[in-house]
Amino acid sequence: LRERQPRLFAVAMDSGRATFRRDIYPDYKANRPPAPDDLKSQLERCEAILRAFAIPVLKQPGVEADDLIATLVKWAGEHELKVVIVGADKDLMQLVSERVVLWDTMRDKVFGPAEVEERFGVPPERLRDVLALMGDSSDNVPGVPSVGPKTASELIRAYSNLENLYQRLDDVPKKKLKETLAQYREQAFVSQRLVTLKEDCPLELDVEALRMGTRDTETLRCIYTELGLVRHLAWLDKLEHTERAAGAEARGAPAAVKRGVVPAFSVVTTREELHELTLAAKRLGRLALSVQTHEAGDRRHDVIGLGLAVEAGRAAYVPVSHRYVGAPAQLELDIVRAELEAVLGDEGVKKLGHDLKRSRTRLASFRLPLRGLAFDAHLASYLVDPEGDHELAALAARELGLELRSPLAGVKGRAQTGFDSVAVEATGLWCAGRAHACLELEPLMVERLEAAALDRIYREVELPLAPVLSDLELRGVLIDTKVLAEIGKQCEEDLARLERRAHEVAARPFNVHSPRQLEGILFDDLGLKPLKRTKTSRSTDAATLETLTD
Repeated sequence: LRERQPRLFAVAMDSGRATFRRDIYPDYKANRPPAPDDLKSQLERCEAILRAFAIPVLKQPGVEADDLIATLVKWAGEHELKVVIVGADKDLMQLVSERVVLWDTMRDKVFGPAEVEERFGVPPERLRDVLALMGDSSDNVPGVPSVGPKTASELIRAYSNLENLYQRLDDVPKKKLKETLAQYREQAFVSQRLVTLKEDCPLELDVEALRMGTRDTETLRCIYTELGLVRHLAWLDKLEHTERAAGAEARGAPAAVKRGVVPAFSVVTTREELHELTLAAKRLGRLALSVQTHEAGDRRHDVIGLGLAVEAGRAAYVPVSHRYVGAPAQLELDIVRAELEAVLGDEGVKKLGHDLKRSRTRLASFRLPLRGLAFDAHLASYLVDPEGDHELAALAARELGLELRSPLAGVKGRAQTGFDSVAVEATGLWCAGRAHACLELEPLMVERLEAAALDRIYREVELPLAPVLSDLELRGVLIDTKVLAEIGKQCEEDLARLERRAHEVAARPFNVHSPRQLEGILFDDLGLKPLKRTKTSRSTDAATLETLTD
């Protein structure tokens, strides 16, 4: 689209394995295994991107993409339109003519009638008969045994087409070839029907239907962010910027950038404000929360503040333990507990959050309950896409176009810096934003879970397990330290034995903990083939070692 800028454009897609060719020949493409699930999901994403770009997509049950293209080519001919077929399938070369070319983008080669004839020895209109005789192992088109491309093209050049060849079969000079053709006559004509493209698919076509519409930028941004397509995101931003600038110039006014933003939030510093918030939560029956402790991790559980959200556009931050020069007055812990205990412990008020197990454990150290767990963005994200990034900042960016940036990000010596020394406003933007994001994510992620038939395991297994795991963390477990010490000693002995064995295999001592020494042993001494490289060396990471074990 960027390079050629076509006036009209459409993409044809297959709709499944069941096509009319299976009715003709049940073994058509039977040698192919089912498409891997990973490939199916990729094609779904491709289609979603096409539709977000408002690119016309042709898709129809019972036929293949090639048939849709053939129908479109015939329609274009009737309307005196020139056509460029973008593809590499040799079957599509049947459609090439003076007004139709095939552009193989993988090899950047354009096939017109002369190029097709140069490749197959016959013009495009005779190609289907050559394909019928030679067959196609990839599609399980049987053809005629022992007739390859050269023989097939020679026969069709001599006899014009398949029908004429069989009418004049006695004229074929080679006895063995004549016998084979006679024996597999029916198979040849079945193959001809299989390779012939269907030109009469019931498509409603007109020029306007083949024009691109207005792209859905937000959908594209969500897909690109989810898939980590950084260059595509940058290109989309650049495109938007250019279009905004052009529009602003036309209006004689500066363009505004629309981005996902955290709604205006309030900093709660009075009991009355907090009480009003809890009443709203009880009235609406839900409360999204984010618990901020001293550190980003869990080494210290003292609560610095709470992010709360009850409805769209209404988020708040309750600071309780910020300690820095100039910090505002904050509510006493006993007051916060008194106001929040009832609503947090109320099973009837749905609690929404990200990693509610951790939130429950943190609140317990603050002597506050957390019941009525209803939505956990972390668990939902894991179930929907186990290999994705489940951190809330990544989820918010991917699903909502919302940027959540920790105030500790980029701070030098942040390992020594705690949230208690960060300005209330900065922590509030982060923490209230996280609560707001959980509120906005709930309907989106619940819909995804239902679509993937994962809502039951989410409701009946994952969510109920969260408080159980939290109780385990809070209570701890009993261990027999003597047995543990014996296991530790045995492990040390096993490791020492394995290290000695490694030295024997290598025929020299080396430091098994040194990637550089291990690299020399594996790839120089043993002559194994490196699987991947870092900027400075050949990789010896765990995945590489696992692959090399055989």
